[in-house]
Amino acid sequence: MYSLLLLVSATSVIYEKYLDSVGFQTQYMNPAAFLIYLMGICILNGVLSLSTSLEVIYYEFGSNLGDHVPDQIIGHLNSVLTVRSLPLAERIALEQNESHALILSLGNTSLTQKYAPLSTRLEADSFRLRFQENAFEGLPVLVANGLPLDMHTHRNISFSKDAVHYGAVTGAYAALEALGFAFLHPLAPHVPRILSLLTACAEAREAAGYMSDQADADPCPLDRIEQPAWPERAFHIHTQHPLELTEVLQGHDIPQFGPHGPHCHFYSDHRARARNKHLMGQRGKQNITHEIKHELEEAGEHGIYCERWEDMVQDVNVFFEWAVANRLNKIEWLLLGNYKWGDELAVREQRLGLLTALGHQYSLLIGADVPLGNVQQHGWNMVNVRQPFDEQAEQLRRRIDWVLSVGFDFMTTESGLSEFTHPECTLMLDLLNTFAIHVNETWGREAGVKVHCSTGQVCEDFPDPRTGDPLNFNFLPFYAHKGLGVFPHTIQVYALDDPTAGAYGNRDFSYMEEYLVMEAKMGNRRFVWFLFYTFLLPFFILLVLNC
Repeated sequence: MYSLLLLVSATSVIYEKYLDSVGFQTQYMNPAAFLIYLMGICILNGVLSLSTSLEVIYYEFGSNLGDHVPDQIIGHLNSVLTVRSLPLAERIALEQNESHALILSLGNTSLTQKYAPLSTRLEADSFRLRFQENAFEGLPVLVANGLPLDMHTHRNISFSKDAVHYGAVTGAYAALEALGFAFLHPLAPHVPRILSLLTACAEAREAAGYMSDQADADPCPLDRIEQPAWPERAFHIHTQHPLELTEVLQGHDIPQFGPHGPHCHFYSDHRARARNKHLMGQRGKQNITHEIKHELEEAGEHGIYCERWEDMVQDVNVFFEWAVANRLNKIEWLLLGNYKWGDELAVREQRLGLLTALGHQYSLLIGADVPLGNVQQHGWNMVNVRQPFDEQAEQLRRRIDWVLSVGFDFMTTESGLSEFTHPECTLMLDLLNTFAIHVNETWGREAGVKVHCSTGQVCEDFPDPRTGDPLNFNFLPFYAHKGLGVFPHTIQVYALDDPTAGAYGNRDFSYMEEYLVMEAKMGNRRFVWFLFYTFLLPFFILLVLNC
């Protein structure tokens, strides 16, 4: 009976630590069921260290992760107060109990090359994550490494794909997830109270088809290889809507023209301070909310709400981490502008250059969406369609040179003057061709245009090749230079065959699917389905259907 009480007591402690590590609330799982589950995992004579929290992590990084990513990984490890994290090179085995220690080896280190060699048959962007017991002087290791971005796409980009290997980066963040971290919210990664491989090992056992009572099974057969289903996995941040990152991605302070005093630091820091206090358990949510309200009132005495651009860059960094953790390899945002903003190009150039360089630290391809003549919602239109075409073409080339010299790796654009108005179709086609030629041929980079689902606009002098009827204005890129990719753009939460309740005058988007198929059969250009991820949070996902 005494032994049974000890077992129940120990299980209760492990149970609560497990729930903390994976973010569950206690009312959502039955402890008795968990006891059975835990006994199956440990198999009584299995590796008990897997079911308890880690106390020490020794880390090392390969050169193919660069300098920035290792700093971020170390920062995440140090945020867990129940774990000591230190470099593997500083390990002194005899000075401490290492029964609950783990070596975390990421990138092209000697340990990853020994325990997780990469096959030459793997696709670009792939990575391998593996756990090995008793691997290094009796200690277990968790290793991850991966391959760089595909060398056959986006060849003339503004950074070297070999400097930081994209697959190594995504593998590193997969290793953090195996330990209990989660990157679900783009601006708020989940930091567990303890680090444990219990969940990752259980999932690996299930994937391997082991029975819960199989005593001779590997207690942690974690050896995962991930290869991309699609070569390009892009995310568009639609800054024409009010988003958390709108100002910083434009290179602007808040407010754009000041004033910006030292007190502006507070507004950028208070969320992080509140989050850290919550993670450390220093006070409850109500107390945090009350404290923030009090601090905001104090800051308000200094004047209008303000944030400096430099203080907001960390939000972009956290977003880039979320992107690679969720296996994205391309990020794009729309550049805004207004004639009333004045000449701020020098400051904006420097700041956008820092943002693109930051994305390249994660081996992310960074793109800019810059409208041709579309002035809707402060789009930074490249040309004035009322001027002679020669002047428009020169304006277009100058803007493209400026954007790509800042470090953007590809450019997309918007046609028309707004979603529902357009210039002459011949002028629009000439602008599309000029854009595609300068981006694709002069710079050797990807050019694309959104094909919107708005209705009621046709080009009388351009026949639809399928019917001979006047062409839908949005389909005008069908006649454009082959270097211009097309991004058929549906909206809101609707699939291609869903009823749309009349959105943009459409019953459904089946005609967009027909256009997509038509471009695919022609084989003249790249095409990407540009769909809403959600309407309430105006981000977009770009799904590559064909290259």
